[in-house]
Amino acid sequence: MGTDSYGHELVVTRRITLHAGQVVVIDFAPPVDALAHTILDRLATEPTTHPVRTWLPFLAQTVYPDVAARLLRAGHPREDVTRSLLGRRVRYVPANMNTAAWPWARLSQRLRASRYPPLMPAGRRRPTRPPQLPSRCRSCRASSGSR
Repeated sequence: MGTDSYGHELVVTRRITLHAGQVVVIDFAPPVDALAHTILDRLATEPTTHPVRTWLPFLAQTVYPDVAARLLRAGHPREDVTRSLLGRRVRYVPANMNTAAWPWARLSQRLRASRYPPLMPAGRRRPTRPPQLPSRCRSCRASSGSR
């Protein structure tokens, strides 16, 4: 669930299809998901079909708030509101930290188990020591103290 599934699920569930580069609605029944329903309504209310190149920029205008609202409805993040003299600040934090960390943990575990090739090509070696700074930079660092 995310931006990659923004319109993709309408194709997979056979609500829309692509014909000669045009987006064509083939099933007008409303999907269960509110966001998919909204997108299908936008597509269905157009009197003529439009190319994918037209729809993508149009749908991209609201993709972030639409997907954020979908994630909030599903209960994945929660609002963390802090108040200060400067006003109110809203952050979205994971509702369940284990669920949020699971993709990273899975990737990390696979990389440690060497199931995938290394990130660096075999012919290249990682530098064993940091590159030498020009003398001017070394003197600046020495005068300002090490950080």
